[in-house]
Amino acid sequence: MKRKVVKRVVSSLMVASMATLLLAGCGSSDSSTTEETTDTDVSEAAAETSDTEASSDSGDASVSTVYSFARNQWSSGAYPQESSVHCGDVFLGYLGMEQTVENNEAVMDQVVSDIQSLIASGPDGLLLMNVFQEMFASCTEALDAGDVPYVWIDDIMTDEDVLASIVEDPLFAGWILPDSYQMGYEMGTLAGESGLTKAIILSAGLTDDKHVKRTEGFTDAFEAAGGEILQVVHCDDPSQATERANDLISANPDAEIVFCSGGEYTQAACGVVAGDDSNNMVIYGTDILPDCLDYIKSGECIAISGGNQICGAVGYALLINYLDGHPILDEDGNCAIIDDLQPYTVDASNVDVFEALYAEESCFVTEDQLKNLLWRYNEDVSLETFEEFAQNYPDYVMEYAGLQ
Repeated sequence: MKRKVVKRVVSSLMVASMATLLLAGCGSSDSSTTEETTDTDVSEAAAETSDTEASSDSGDASVSTVYSFARNQWSSGAYPQESSVHCGDVFLGYLGMEQTVENNEAVMDQVVSDIQSLIASGPDGLLLMNVFQEMFASCTEALDAGDVPYVWIDDIMTDEDVLASIVEDPLFAGWILPDSYQMGYEMGTLAGESGLTKAIILSAGLTDDKHVKRTEGFTDAFEAAGGEILQVVHCDDPSQATERANDLISANPDAEIVFCSGGEYTQAACGVVAGDDSNNMVIYGTDILPDCLDYIKSGECIAISGGNQICGAVGYALLINYLDGHPILDEDGNCAIIDDLQPYTVDASNVDVFEALYAEESCFVTEDQLKNLLWRYNEDVSLETFEEFAQNYPDYVMEYAGLQ
């Protein structure tokens, strides 16, 4: 039965299994900004939404307020989205909080009505992801009408006017998204170093900005190494992945590499290559699915970049700071856009370790690293703290995995 709305609560056993100590330090900031909004205006708006009370009996936290949250999920069953929700569950579980999840059932026209339903449920804040470019303006109107603070994760708005209206909204609490270009660029660099020179690309649709950037990143790195892109094919949705992978691979027998943007597309291409003993193409991909790890072991897939699931936790850190009256601001006094979360890579050298981590549904970072993003645990938290986390995230993951 397809889930429509489900309340998720993290068990104490899962929370206990995630705890390892490692504190985050400091780094540099280079976030996106738009027209100026004053620090005072944003801070006052945040303070007005909070019923926060200081508590001397709250352990390490200076604030003990428990919030309820809600978020959307583009489709259930898609591992990258399920893992994003899971990371949110784990992080909120550390704090005794919960999230309600609305499944958009992969229907674009349903996104706005689902957001309205989430607002009607009365959350303290909203976390929103995977909204198509043409939907941002409508979603923002629904959010304004609902008077609920919100953060965005995943895709960034590419229309500058709409983006400016979002950033200037007093209810906007921040944006966290992966460096999609870098995800593709790192795979293109590895492919270029392989000595192979002819590649084809299978990707999600052109309306999804993160997949466009991944494709651009791969292309730039691969061509800089002397490689050639023979063909690029886009899919409207994951149900087309296997058919279009078959067609793309069959139409390009001279290709040596298939780059895939998206876990379902990586998995589909791996299946096509593995099913043909005469095919010697190799796969580089993004968005790690546990089912793809066997293809790394057997050699069809060389490497996959991933890690954007942690945005499901970091987005809540931005929202909690806002509600606690300490929003994370950029140098212009706007709630920050952090658009450079760095990816980690799984390949033959570490696949066995990551297979075990994926099996335990780990978030690959520690409780203390996530709590360090909260003012209630770290009075010095700032945009610099978040940028440092974003830049060092791959190192944190490898440390958690015991690989460095």
